[in-house]
Amino acid sequence: MKYYCKNCGKEFIDYPSRKRKFCSQSCNMIYQNKINPNLRYSGNTKNKFKITNQVKEYIDGLILGDASIQFPETKSKRSTRLVQTFSKKYDDWAKEIKNDLSMFDIDSHLTYYSIFDKRTEKTYKQISLQTKVYPQFMIFRKRWYPNNIKQVPDDIILSPTVLRNWYLSDGSLRVINKNSRTIQLSTDSFNEESINLLIKLLFQIKFTPKSSNSRIYIYKNKEAIKMINIIKNFPKSMSHKGVVGV
Repeated sequence: MKYYCKNCGKEFIDYPSRKRKFCSQSCNMIYQNKINPNLRYSGNTKNKFKITNQVKEYIDGLILGDASIQFPETKSKRSTRLVQTFSKKYDDWAKEIKNDLSMFDIDSHLTYYSIFDKRTEKTYKQISLQTKVYPQFMIFRKRWYPNNIKQVPDDIILSPTVLRNWYLSDGSLRVINKNSRTIQLSTDSFNEESINLLIKLLFQIKFTPKSSNSRIYIYKNKEAIKMINIIKNFPKSMSHKGVVGV
């Protein structure tokens, strides 16, 4: 039978005997937070934030890119943290994420360090963003890491927020001339099933992507410009990803 999710309104099909009211576990949690803001979680309840649709989209976009959900260096498996690494030249992007997370009541800190690469014999300056440990991140961990392997969850929605964080984290733009642009989205860390799901979702929002060597490409110039216009605001260090005029 057909049902409609009590949180997002999305239509889904299920057996009547199961009496499901939500299309996914994440929608269930978002709805519970709405009706009961003081809902307690297992783990450290001093650190908590509300998983609204806005928060879910923002974090999903980061994880779709370079971010990961990691367990702290303790024996506890009840709470996790969000971690993302940047090149030092993207300092403004790292600070923007830190500021955005703070507006969601998620505390984080930036660590600046250098790392020596034996292959290139060069030293690279990097930034690590780590949030505090929150039990709510376990919801993202379960969605994104079934069997402890990162893969794209079936309930992800490629909203403008998700697309922006994904593209800024893991996208690149190649401009040949004013009539020829190609967007590349690095999906090397995902399996074929996840890549196919992302391609399907991009088709649903009127893109015609192709995949090659575990990466997704948008070759049509008009579609590349469309993606850039969806993102709109680019950090200064990433202005090269938003070139429209040549």
